[in-house]
Amino acid sequence: MTETEFVAAVRSNANNEAILTRLPALGLPDAWLVASALFQTVWNVMTKRDPSHGIKDYDIIYFDVDTSWDAEDGAIERARALFANLPAPIDVRNQARVHLWYEEKFGVPYPPLTRATDAIDRFLSRNAQVGIRPSGSGYVVYAPHGFDDIVEMRVRPNRTPNFRQDLFARKSRRLKSLWPESTIVKMAAPFIAFDHVQLAMPPDREGDARAFYVSVCGMTELPKPAELTKRGGAWFASGELQLHLGVEPDFRPSAKAHPALRCADLDGLLGRLRTAGYDVREDASGPGSRRAFVNDPFGNRIELIPA
Repeated sequence: MTETEFVAAVRSNANNEAILTRLPALGLPDAWLVASALFQTVWNVMTKRDPSHGIKDYDIIYFDVDTSWDAEDGAIERARALFANLPAPIDVRNQARVHLWYEEKFGVPYPPLTRATDAIDRFLSRNAQVGIRPSGSGYVVYAPHGFDDIVEMRVRPNRTPNFRQDLFARKSRRLKSLWPESTIVKMAAPFIAFDHVQLAMPPDREGDARAFYVSVCGMTELPKPAELTKRGGAWFASGELQLHLGVEPDFRPSAKAHPALRCADLDGLLGRLRTAGYDVREDASGPGSRRAFVNDPFGNRIELIPA
């Protein structure tokens, strides 16, 4: 989709056309018509629905350094009068003052913006990251990611510091119900696995660590980089699982925080630990499975659960 085609599709909605025609009369600095009024109109054109289908309101954003409530309230009242004959609600917000109320309403900080299009950069999904405003005899379009997600009817999360998964899920469900052709893209998990777990140990007791983690538990010692070998400690592995022990001169055992390890043969391991003289505490109070606890030679708590 070209910008010209996008503008033509947006203007096919009579409400958009009226708003864009009258927008300069509001006298608002850096004012844009944005988000759902635009991409949902395009979706309606693509799917041969009424251009205003599913659009519950029309968002106008602007940026005014006067961040008083009275100034914004005045803008809202002027918009109400100017667009009184339109059938859908018009929502007008000064983006220069969003940071003043956002955290109280949504529970996360919202750094101050420097222009209206900064707000578009932080919209919840990429398909909504679009704005249009009249300029001379034409229009200016702001679409930082282009039109691909709009054309593909793809709702993709826009990961920003103020992103909220619950809001994204709620809005996505509504979009899917109104435009079944749309595709909701789930946000990829930020972490896929632990690379390793780090525990502390006192100096000069690497032999005790090997006796426990290798001889009793059956792990394999990994070679450490030469520079790290000088610092003492030891690294152990079992398959892809890695457990690192680092030396702390003022060592104190981790008696509460602990790794939980799934064991291929829990009973066999518990038997070896008891034979080696370790105090094994079995516990049936865990959620949904049997578990046991043991302290390594340094007092670090280890949880053992069946695979």
